[in-house]
Amino acid sequence: CRYEKGTWGECNAQSQMTRNDKLKANSDPSCEQNRQITKKCKPKGIKPTKATRRNRQ
Repeated sequence: CRYEKGTWGECNAQSQMTRNDKLKANSDPSCEQNRQITKKCKPKGIKPTKATRRNRQ
């Protein structure tokens, strides 16, 4: 089954985000027309800059 990916939604109260994918036209007709993908949200921490990663020992 081949799906056209949707866009990720906002994080919900359970710290999860969802995406709705639609079946591509040339896929097997026995596949589901739509699927919903859920994943955990990443914490919005401060990412280290490239300089700090390069300088660690």
